[in-house]
Amino acid sequence: MLNRCRTTASAVKRAVRQFNPTHIVIPDETNFLYAVPSLLNRHATSLFVPANVPDAGRRDHSVAYRAFWQRGIAPLSDVIVANSQFTAATIRRLLPGRGDVPIVPCALPGREPNDTDPSVAAIDPSRTNLVYIGQIASHKGVEVLLEAAIPVMMQRDDVDLVMAGSTTSAHFQARLKDLVMRSGLGDRITFAGEIRDVPGLLRKAFLHIGPSLCEESFGL
Repeated sequence: MLNRCRTTASAVKRAVRQFNPTHIVIPDETNFLYAVPSLLNRHATSLFVPANVPDAGRRDHSVAYRAFWQRGIAPLSDVIVANSQFTAATIRRLLPGRGDVPIVPCALPGREPNDTDPSVAAIDPSRTNLVYIGQIASHKGVEVLLEAAIPVMMQRDDVDLVMAGSTTSAHFQARLKDLVMRSGLGDRITFAGEIRDVPGLLRKAFLHIGPSLCEESFGL
């Protein structure tokens, strides 16, 4: 499977020559471009499994973008797999003559963890807990969430905010913590970090909030 990390067209060609794969799985449009030289002379089945596809119904889709799908991706992909009904419908609009688009969700059925996270165990279920679970990153709308929650929490002393997830930027998280400190609500806003017991946290939530600023075709 092609990985965007340090991937180049020459690296893909070397990997194909070295491993002689039966299948080449491509996870996004950028890696598809890197794989084109290998796909033109491929002796393997190519599977394009895009994680996110912009909604084909949007007006800002250019002719060039549609041509990329219709004249590039479609001819060189033996199978195009969607991760949700939304993504499948989008692909069908981009490629009206493609036919069936198989769907393979990019998540496993939920399982109860064998242990309990201390940060989850410490949350008081009697509180009005607002919960966010995901990357602590700008494109996920975390800062917008904080800016919206703080005024509510100042008016209602029964409301707490729990933000669970790993951070992608120490600088960004430091900015969030500075915002929390200036609000004076540091004792009621918790950065729980990456957790295992997601079902346990959701059971203690009054409201789960997903404030993503980017397109989420299949949010985990």
